[in-house]
Amino acid sequence: MTESTIERRNLRMVFDAERPRFWHSGNARISRFYDALSMSFPPGEKSFIESVREFAEGIEDEQLQKDIQGFIRQEADHTREHARYNATLKAQGVDVDFHTSLTAKPVELTRRYLSPKRNLARTVGMEHITAILSDLALSDPRVLEGADEQVRRIWNWHAIEEIEHKGVAFDVFERAVPNKLERYFLRTTVMLWSTLGYSVGMTTSITLMLWQDRKLFDIRDWGQAFRFFWIRPAVIPRAFGRWLAYFRPGFHPWQHDNRELVETYAAELDRAENA
Repeated sequence: MTESTIERRNLRMVFDAERPRFWHSGNARISRFYDALSMSFPPGEKSFIESVREFAEGIEDEQLQKDIQGFIRQEADHTREHARYNATLKAQGVDVDFHTSLTAKPVELTRRYLSPKRNLARTVGMEHITAILSDLALSDPRVLEGADEQVRRIWNWHAIEEIEHKGVAFDVFERAVPNKLERYFLRTTVMLWSTLGYSVGMTTSITLMLWQDRKLFDIRDWGQAFRFFWIRPAVIPRAFGRWLAYFRPGFHPWQHDNRELVETYAAELDRAENA
């Protein structure tokens, strides 16, 4: 485990329901990708907290206990602020309850029918995915270039804290599943079906929003989004390479040490808050 400081910033975001519907570069697909992510977060992050709490009591490591509490506080704050973000989507006519259910229903089924270890393995995998997206957002300014400032702020804040606590669930999982072979099998197999299930839910959500927006067959919008996701800044191929690293035996999230990003952007966030 890498010793870290997990800070609760507890920011209260301001969201304007009158902001542009396609807030990222005027592009519907890029904007709706992030909107679908946001609607998945409240039930997803609630499940992350529950799965880590399930094993927290038996952990004697004082630093890890502090990190667990920091993780829980940060995830609870993210849930609250994304619920407020999602309320602005609802005000713009998005069926937020339906789109959120695309995550909430599978999460409830896994909680009910899978073992606590498998639920924790799901959290570990999904935390790796959010850490990848967070690193891309902070390390490459092109990822949020052209975004509405209100919305950029929540994604930068969220990214800082996802990176900051990216190893916590993994460290809990190592203690919950001490057998290395069992641990590797669980984290890799669960990552595969979690990625597939989440991708299906996200694709469904984005497609339905674009249909409602009458942008599903907009060729120009498709072209701009294709360039963003596949060519420059190439979010998908770059994310895929980092996703594959998870399947390496001996993997740990902090083998990619990007704490400098946290320090840089946290300082910028503090300056903006105190301005």
